[in-house]
Amino acid sequence: MKRLFCIAGVISFSEIASAFTSVSPATIATTRPLQTLLYTAINVDEETQRDISSFEEWASYGGIQKAEGFQLVGEDLDGFLDVSAMTTQDIPAGSPALYIPNEMILSSSKAMEEFGRLEEAEEILRANGYESEVRQYYLMLKILAELEKGEDSPWFPYLNSLPRYYSNGASMTLFCYTCIPPLVASLCKEERARLNNLSVKRAVPFLSNDIKGDAK
Repeated sequence: MKRLFCIAGVISFSEIASAFTSVSPATIATTRPLQTLLYTAINVDEETQRDISSFEEWASYGGIQKAEGFQLVGEDLDGFLDVSAMTTQDIPAGSPALYIPNEMILSSSKAMEEFGRLEEAEEILRANGYESEVRQYYLMLKILAELEKGEDSPWFPYLNSLPRYYSNGASMTLFCYTCIPPLVASLCKEERARLNNLSVKRAVPFLSNDIKGDAK
């Protein structure tokens, strides 16, 4: 499989924050300055260990609240750390599991507001038939911009907790396609093509040449 750094999404339940345990919601800036925590640069090599404990500390100081009994658990999966969520007690159906402040959410809308519209890049996406993916494209650029900052990024603990290795369609090599049924291979190739078309970086002025030229 090819190395691939992936993006995870989150949902905010600001209207139901009262359902959680007693930690007052607060932004990172008003709780604990991130620069006081010692972090290192982000390593995207496949064998890099995921730092879940620092992520959980960062999430707590950022105002993310958990339902009673909610926790992250890890297990070894083919030599890589797989992390999932579970609860140690029943949570009623329809109840929120997490409260995430708006300030702690990476979104395409915020990225587009921060960067402005990149007309050349958008035109390339439209020409390749990916106009519907423009918002996802800006979110990807935001991730790349924060990855480039390394330890100086306020999102460092989150990014450093993500897996570096994925066994999905977009990460497959040409050899992988010969090992799976034709229909599945076709769907995986479509996903890989979508990722490649969203990897338009040459028209992005704020990314370094190192980032633009890095296939990972």
